[in-house]
Amino acid sequence: MSEPLRDDPEYIKWFHTYWRPAMGWSYMVVCLFDFMVAPILLGIYSYITGQYHPWEPLTIRGGGIYHLAMGAIVGVTVWTRGREKLRYMDNDDYQPPPPRKPRDGEE
Repeated sequence: MSEPLRDDPEYIKWFHTYWRPAMGWSYMVVCLFDFMVAPILLGIYSYITGQYHPWEPLTIRGGGIYHLAMGAIVGVTVWTRGREKLRYMDNDDYQPPPPRKPRDGEE
């Protein structure tokens, strides 16, 4: 039986590198849906049916705790990532990471 995926060094590197941008992108997608896409779609639905339904943003319910939590997570990760980069640049033997190798089918 093979070892679990979480012990794979490539998986650990990928997760360590991309979890912060993934949090930012997911927060942006949720905000775009909650404040732009859903109200527009509900407006179209209200126009078609002739009944007005006001949109109540889902992430604002409960006092906006979702935005406070995501703001804390994204804010702290941006701060810590900046500190990591400064620490690497202060190191005399700092080497920038090598460019990504193209995958099959990419040029």
